[in-house]
Amino acid sequence: METGIKKLFFDVKPSIEAIYFHVKGNKNFFEYRENHTVKRAVERELEIIRRSN
Repeated sequence: METGIKKLFFDVKPSIEAIYFHVKGNKNFFEYRENHTVKRAVERELEIIRRSN
């Protein structure tokens, strides 16, 4: 694997794991949408992923 790809993977992987941690208890999209704490946490992690490119 190229060094740049490895770096990107290791930058993004913790955010993906954090997203999974926050959403695994929500049974559907509507529960996710109503839980503002989880929604904000997921949005923050997605922003980290977006900026890592």
